[in-house]
Amino acid sequence: MGGSPYARLVDTMTYGHLGRSGLLVSRIGLGTMNIGYTVDEATSFAVMDAAVGNA
Repeated sequence: MGGSPYARLVDTMTYGHLGRSGLLVSRIGLGTMNIGYTVDEATSFAVMDAAVGNA
């Protein structure tokens, strides 16, 4: 069975409403501002893999 290793998170993610906006957002986020700018590709994937492994 192929697919993204991150696909399992879709079914297990916890969501909540953002204030009174009506937007539904995940309760946990991964800041990725530096990915692609100051962090190389290998390190970027290591960070995302670690986040998924600890989710």
